[in-house]
Amino acid sequence: MAALAKHGKTRQIHHGMSETHKGPAIVWFREDLRLDDNPALAAALKCGGGIVALYILDEQSEGLRPLGGAARWWLHKSLEALSDALLERGARLILRRGKSTETLLDVVNRSGATQVHWNRRYSPGGIACDTATKQV
Repeated sequence: MAALAKHGKTRQIHHGMSETHKGPAIVWFREDLRLDDNPALAAALKCGGGIVALYILDEQSEGLRPLGGAARWWLHKSLEALSDALLERGARLILRRGKSTETLLDVVNRSGATQVHWNRRYSPGGIACDTATKQV
């Protein structure tokens, strides 16, 4: 992966494919489990190659805190609602668990995605994770 470009609150990664290849764009959902007012989703849809909707439960990367019981309940309900909203629009939410960078790279390789879009996080752990991901 190389050539990082900034899109407002969205990050986009291109990897080794020509610009004429219209592979799907991954939308990496994290703390922004919504379709409305989502800059990463809007940027991915503009690419025209379809989207791969992804959520990664990362409790292994340095600086990220494990979720407590109430937060897990909220996350479960929010992911259900997001999944239902995506299904209504013809997309499926992929759920994965593991270190964000490794898991994201695996989904990029399996899906043939040409771009990855995500919204910024502002917590120290989120910033550290995003910085590590951008360096890949």
